[in-house]
Amino acid sequence: MNIDKITLYRKIEKTLHKVPNSNHISEIVCKNFCHILLVDAKYIHVKGYDKGTAFIYCIDYYSHDILINLLAPSESYAAYLSFFSKVKAMNYPLEFLVCDGLEHIIEACRYYYPNTKIQLCLNHIKEGIRRILKVRSDGTHKAFFTRLAFAFELKHHLRDYYSYIRKLIREYSINPIHISIFSEIVKKDKYLIIHIIFPHVPATNNLIEAFNSHLEARLKSIRGFQSRESAEIWLNAYVMNRRLSKFTNCTDKFKYLNGTISLAHTAMYDAPKIFLLKKVNVKD
Repeated sequence: MNIDKITLYRKIEKTLHKVPNSNHISEIVCKNFCHILLVDAKYIHVKGYDKGTAFIYCIDYYSHDILINLLAPSESYAAYLSFFSKVKAMNYPLEFLVCDGLEHIIEACRYYYPNTKIQLCLNHIKEGIRRILKVRSDGTHKAFFTRLAFAFELKHHLRDYYSYIRKLIREYSINPIHISIFSEIVKKDKYLIIHIIFPHVPATNNLIEAFNSHLEARLKSIRGFQSRESAEIWLNAYVMNRRLSKFTNCTDKFKYLNGTISLAHTAMYDAPKIFLLKKVNVKD
């Protein structure tokens, strides 16, 4: 590395260290929430961690604001317990949680928010069933999968959903694989119907998956981090950059977000100083 590159690197590193801690910003100025959180994890390559490290974060649904993030060795119960302790510390009034089917997420959430209603991402549920049935490589169960997936795509009343599921069970109660899938659906039933009972709650984690894709695109040229500390510093700057960047491509019910920054929607009215923070452009 030549002198110019070393100088540039040091300037960038110095700038990243000056970025306010995003979690701390959430704790001290964010008070306006929609009560719906989307939670997911994106694995980041860090030297010394063969399987990567889990970048766990959550988004307040209607504001699209990334409120809390945490870099952990894995998606363990301890990691999610630490994560939800931070959510609790900022007094987030969590009524609805949307996540994938990882038990650690549900268990950790229940520890701090025992009454929260949890909706499992239906896309993750369908993908899990798709893998079990090997639909992409074997057409044996394709018709069954198509009809079952339809149950999750219908916009219906709860009684219609149950009626449709019972009909499928009657028609496909011979094959052991189908029976085992129905058994899992019944076991997870209370986590699959929240979006039907409460239509304002999303049925999927599509929003946070879009954020994952954006992060993946930024990380592609970096090819990983040399240490967990450097990863945390960069990720914090990345998150703050997103929170202070104006939305431009929101559609449908989120059009109102265009031209605004997510932090503006969650920050309390009497905390104007947060908007004086200089936006940090995180370069790859």
